Amino acid sequence: MNMGSHFEELSPLQAKNSIDIRQIFDAWRAASAHYQANYVGGMRWKNVNGSDYLIKALNRTGGMKGLGPRSPTTEAVLREFQEGKMRSIERLNALSARIKEMSSIAKAVGINRVPNVVAKLLRKLDEQGMLGKNMMVIGTNALYGYEAAAGCFIDGSLTATTDCDFLWDARSSLKLAGNDVREYGFMDLLRKVDKSFEPICCG
Repeated sequence: MNMGSHFEELSPLQAKNSIDIRQIFDAWRAASAHYQANYVGGMRWKNVNGSDYLIKALNRTGGMKGLGPRSPTTEAVLREFQEGKMRSIERLNALSARIKEMSSIAKAVGINRVPNVVAKLLRKLDEQGMLGKNMMVIGTNALYGYEAAAGCFIDGSLTATTDCDFLWDARSSLKLAGNDVREYGFMDLLRKVDKSFEPICCG
């Protein structure tokens, strides 16, 4: 259905698949957040002066937390951690496979609108807990969000762009936003998505 010279409503098939994909991706985001909050890092026994202590790795820079000496309680903690981590990984893998399957459908019905590098960057920022808090998309690429919310396509001449603009809330500390940002810096975070990112100096 034509909604005017700059807008076109999704077909019933496109609308249905858009909803299905969004639900699966929301489930993946929840599963990913659960994994990040509970199972990043490892848990192991460490021998200290002849006694075993349960140690939880907190990050990739060597941070650790002691959970106590070996006992039925800490053995149960380790077992529950290992079993829970395995279940969490299995769920993420299943949802990731489903998303990959649905991405092919999205291409087939013509609803894969967001440029690939922008989508990858948004997923990385969301993974770090930054998107919607420290940063938000502005400018032309924000129109894809309005498309999804309104269930329509905006004329391609209005969404054509070669960059991606973000608004950063300077009142919140960017360096505290996410694990990778704290450890590597924001530019290195961008280069995890695309190695071609470079800072532009003004003035």
